[in-house]
Order: sequence, then C-alpha cells, then structure tokens
Amino acid sequence: MANAVTAATQLPGPGLVLDPPRAKSEHADAPHRAARGAKEGHRRYAGLDIVRVFAALIVIWHHAVRAPELTFHDSMWHGTWGTSFFNFMAGFLLVGMVRRRPGEGFDRFAVERFKRLYIPFLIWSCIGLLARVPNELLFGNHSSTTLSIHMLWHGATYHLWFLPYVLLASLLSYLPLRYVLDRFNRNAMVTVAIVLAATGIVALAYFTPVALRMQQGTEGGWSVAGGHLVRRYPLFLVGISFGLLILAVPAVLAWVRRLFPLWFGTAMVAITMRQVFGLYPSVTVRVGAISAFLLGLGMDRFQEPPLLARLGRCSFGVYLCHFLFVEGGISIARAAGFTPAWWVDLGIFTFAAVGAFTLAIVLRRNRITAWLIP
Repeated sequence: MANAVTAATQLPGPGLVLDPPRAKSEHADAPHRAARGAKEGHRRYAGLDIVRVFAALIVIWHHAVRAPELTFHDSMWHGTWGTSFFNFMAGFLLVGMVRRRPGEGFDRFAVERFKRLYIPFLIWSCIGLLARVPNELLFGNHSSTTLSIHMLWHGATYHLWFLPYVLLASLLSYLPLRYVLDRFNRNAMVTVAIVLAATGIVALAYFTPVALRMQQGTEGGWSVAGGHLVRRYPLFLVGISFGLLILAVPAVLAWVRRLFPLWFGTAMVAITMRQVFGLYPSVTVRVGAISAFLLGLGMDRFQEPPLLARLGRCSFGVYLCHFLFVEGGISIARAAGFTPAWWVDLGIFTFAAVGAFTLAIVLRRNRITAWLIP
C-alpha cells in the first residue's frame, strides 16, 4: 500500500521514510542517495509482521463465521479492523514510496499503480467468478454474483474493492503529496501533517454515517463504491499525516517505541470494546487499527521469528485469496449437512486460514505468480 503491493509485504525502513527533508543544494547528489536509501531501507519491522498476520486472520474470521454464538454485536464490523489497519498502512507507506521517487511524473505513477493494483484486481475477480462454477455444479450453491459494470470497482467477491480503492486513494493523494515533499521544509511539513490529521479525524466523524447511508441505499453499485471511498479515505489521509510527521521529525519513531505499553493497552481496550461489548464501532475499530500499527512499530526491538516473517510478507495475499477457502469450506459443510454452529465455523476458519496462508506463500515464491500478490 505504499504501493498496495508494498503495503502488505514490506515497510520501508528509516533510510527511505525517516530521512529529514533535504535542502535544494543537495539535489545534485539525489541519484546516489536514492541508491543508498534503496539498499539500506529494506529493513523489516518485526512487530508489523506480527500485526499483519493478526489483521489477515481477523478478516478471515469475519467472512467465515455464521453461527449466532459468534456473530454477536453486528459482526459486519469485525473484519473492518483488519481492513482499517491495511488502509492506514497504505497511506503511511505512500509517503515513503513517493519520497523514494523524486521527479516521477503523475502519468508514470498512475501507470505503475494501475499495473500493480488494478491488473491483479481483474485477475482475482476472474478467479472469483470461475471458483463459483464448481461450487454451483458440485454443491448446488447458487451464486449471488451478477455480472455488471459495477464489478469494475468492487470485483466479483466481497473484499476485492480494496485494490481499486487504494489505487484511487493513491492517485488522489499523489500530486499534493509530491508538492509537499518537494517544496516544504521540515516545519512546514509538520504543520501539513497536523492539519491533515485533524482533517482526517473530523472527516471520519462526519462522513462515516454519510458513507453508510450511501452503501445501504438503492442507487446501485456506484453508490456502494462511492461509500467505500468516502468512508475509508479519511483514515488513509491520517496515515499520510503520520508518515509526513515521522519524515520531518525522526525522533517521533523513538517515542513510538518508548510508548509501546500505551499502544498495546489502547489496542486491546479498543478491540475489546468493539468485539465484546459492541460499543462505538466506527470509533473503536479505527482507534484499534491505528494503535495496532503503532504497536507494530514499537515492537521493532524484538527479534522476528522466521515463520512470522514469512507469514507477514504474505498477509495481504491472504487477504486476497482467503475467499476461495472460506466459500469452499462453507460449501463442504453444507453438503455434509452441517448447520451453522460455533464448532463448524471454527473448522471453516481453520481450514481457510491454513489454506490461504499456504496458497499465498506458494504464489509469492513463484516468479510467474508473485505479481498477483501486491
């Protein structure tokens, strides 16, 4: 999501994101610095790998559970924690990506984003349509998907809308972000970050109800698509503001690490308020997502287990392919005569989690299919 692609697999390190703004006199050495930054800036953040895995599992859980015992407190909000986490990370990482590409024009940026986000979106939509054929023939489960022009935005399954959304959000943000990074000094950048964060927070409070009405209306698929943009983009802007703040004031990252217990406590309280008590869903979901992201940054001091490193790099691939295993598991359970129950849902969740992570790892390790996982 700096690249939605990079967003899910790799976080630029300090050499790419945290350098203070350069003076104009330094521009002549930009190519050498860029090469140095590319070499030094791929250090991974162990904590974010852990949080990414958890976010992917939350999304699978959201789509797998059907039993009344597991769907209390309006379960439609359960999966939005993971989506909000990836959304915030996308805005944050966009700052580092634009910073690493000085002088890149909008046309080149747009073409590259289209190839890395929208082409995989089209492929996964086709896979989603084809996967429903054996589901209908073998198990008799009629698909609710109907072919329409609106699929060009929200795809053939319930979650693929995120790729076109990140594409559009990145395009909307690119030119203003490029101007700020090229023209503003450190103090001005901090001011922009504060204003942008305040704007995003106010927009979250005001536009979320508007977006929900759009998505629940009868205007058709474009209304649903517009609702996604209106509802999610403010958090994307808050992610950009945090990226600008760390870029202008690198010491902020040290404070994020020192306040590790605060982010852990805030994330746990927010998620508990939402998942257990069903309180203030639109607020607690976003607060939990941002706190979890800061928690991941604050855990950078820990040694990352190799297994978590591999799973973390594939987490967005899990987000994209998990529907194959969720829908397959549900179809198998129906064919076997099982009615929705907590133990059936746990079985479907386990099957989907193991299958999705395995497939994402296989796809990512193959040169031919790696580009399917942005």
